[in-house]
Amino acid sequence: GENITQPTQQSTQATQRFLIEKFSQEQIGENIVCRVICTTGQIPIRDLSADISQVLKEKRSIKKVWTFGRNPACDYHLGNISRLSNKHFQILLGEDGNLLLNDISTNGTWLNGQKVEKNSNQLLSQGDEITVGVGVESDILSLVIFINDKFKQCLEQNKVDRIR
Repeated sequence: GENITQPTQQSTQATQRFLIEKFSQEQIGENIVCRVICTTGQIPIRDLSADISQVLKEKRSIKKVWTFGRNPACDYHLGNISRLSNKHFQILLGEDGNLLLNDISTNGTWLNGQKVEKNSNQLLSQGDEITVGVGVESDILSLVIFINDKFKQCLEQNKVDRIR
């Protein structure tokens, strides 16, 4: 039924808003690119960080890649969920400090409820929700992305300083 999904959608959005307001006021180190909040509760909050000096040295347009998946060797272990791939998706750090989502899985990755095209980079925005395990209720895992603006500002500042 239509009316069953409505309240959960609204409560998810309320949770996202609350978390984003909370983290915006918190002092998060400037090497933290983003904070990953698991709204389905399987994983504690984790930060993805990058060393700004390393990012500036990297010649390629993709500065850093974090891999998410079922394999414990991933940068972010999603747990041993049957519908997940060993390497399920990646978050990429682009040239200008932007974050991109790349699905590399068998069963798909959803961004804000829309299935993303495999192996094509999708820009991530503040509060975006990445969902995996869709199709089996108990396998669903959702992550909300809190982007730390300070990292981007610091990156810009360092670029400017280097040009000088």
